[in-house]
Amino acid sequence: MKNQALIAFLGGAIVGAAAALLFAPEKGSVARKKIKKAFKDEKERISDMIDQFKGEVIEGKEKLKAVAAKCKNDELPTEGE
Repeated sequence: MKNQALIAFLGGAIVGAAAALLFAPEKGSVARKKIKKAFKDEKERISDMIDQFKGEVIEGKEKLKAVAAKCKNDELPTEGE
């Protein structure tokens, strides 16, 4: 649910930025360059967020595997592990 809200927010920000650039009193070529740059920047930012999320998932998976192995060997983890 949190990720959906973040994606919706980012999407709205992109659309708002594009609309602002389109209605700005500039030459069309300048506005198109700004829009292209804004989309490229957001794409990179979202890609970075996805990479960070993947890393967190992998880290959580490894922690879960370690806890499962301890439980399998009847070595129940203590609080804080």
